[in-house]
Amino acid sequence: MEVLKVNEKDIYFPYIKISQQKDYCMICRKWVNNGVNHKCPIKHRALIDDNMVGIVDKLYNLGIVPMMAMFNLDSTGKTPEAYNVNIIIDLSEHLRCEVLGALPVNWQYCWDEGGIHGLEYTDCRDNLDAESADEQVNAVIKEFEQYLDSKDAEGVKSLLLLTGCQ
Repeated sequence: MEVLKVNEKDIYFPYIKISQQKDYCMICRKWVNNGVNHKCPIKHRALIDDNMVGIVDKLYNLGIVPMMAMFNLDSTGKTPEAYNVNIIIDLSEHLRCEVLGALPVNWQYCWDEGGIHGLEYTDCRDNLDAESADEQVNAVIKEFEQYLDSKDAEGVKSLLLLTGCQ
């Protein structure tokens, strides 16, 4: 934690991990540096953080098309060393039912009137420092990738088709 001394008082600058989203093609499985020259349809691209590639690819293989995938680490304000973890995945099309079944702990479906518009992970426990919060993000991502690997792709695609999401 960076500390600045001003008139003998400590001022803390909270650590906030800022999203560094880039354009990613789920067909080519490559970063899109120049969208004008990229030949794949734009509906198969997502804005994502580097470490979200595995989740995005796995969702796409299941027939669920992400539009954006990012994570946030932010200071809770309780103490200068406390951080919360949040992972957000917005979907390009609303799902009409919970096609993935029960999600892992702290994951939830994000509903609105149109159906499920995203998936979100929120962990409100305080991490001791920014480094342990970073480690937690990576661990949660790996666990969710394993969860997605356990899903039957044909079964999920069939549910999507039956519920009119494809």
